[in-house]
Amino acid sequence: MTITVVAEGPSDRAFEHIIRWILETNLQGKAFKIDIADPYKLPRQLADRVASALKFYPSDILVVHRDADTLSWNDRMEEVDRSLPANSCTIFVGVVPVKELESWLLFDEKAIRSAAGNPNGMIELSLPTLSSIESVADPKGSLESLLRQASGLNRRRLRTFEVMRAKRRVSELIEDYGPLMIVPAFKAFYERMRQAVEICGSSK
Repeated sequence: MTITVVAEGPSDRAFEHIIRWILETNLQGKAFKIDIADPYKLPRQLADRVASALKFYPSDILVVHRDADTLSWNDRMEEVDRSLPANSCTIFVGVVPVKELESWLLFDEKAIRSAAGNPNGMIELSLPTLSSIESVADPKGSLESLLRQASGLNRRRLRTFEVMRAKRRVSELIEDYGPLMIVPAFKAFYERMRQAVEICGSSK
């Protein structure tokens, strides 16, 4: 089973680990492969991005990411759903975090501390509650701030702290995304992926 993610930006590589968790939960040992379509090699318009991904990244399941931005979750999801060509036989899954993907990484203190290189740190981290994750105003900035705090480094050493590298590590280090099932946008994505896996599995 092959899955391609149509990304909005480089941080979307985190979806690989989220999708891997979903698939390992539902595929019961069956093999799969996940590709991330390079966002810098795809057109800007959503429908054109999807068409290019279908052409250059043939797969069983196409996952298309868009942040809600100024639209409601429903409006953005409808836009994503409309971007799939009518004649495509690829199974299509839209994913719309209410703010940004990073909001789905803010719940796991252990992963954040480990990604910051200080797994046994004692500095208190003010993580949002799961019920408030979708209302975090700046998930990217919040995650970067938490990583800097978790590192325990002083101001001088923070100048060389590779926060972007640490941010990429968080999604890899989260072992269980199950707690996010109470977050509506994540649960919707999980259910869509689960249904896609069932459809794909029954067709093979």
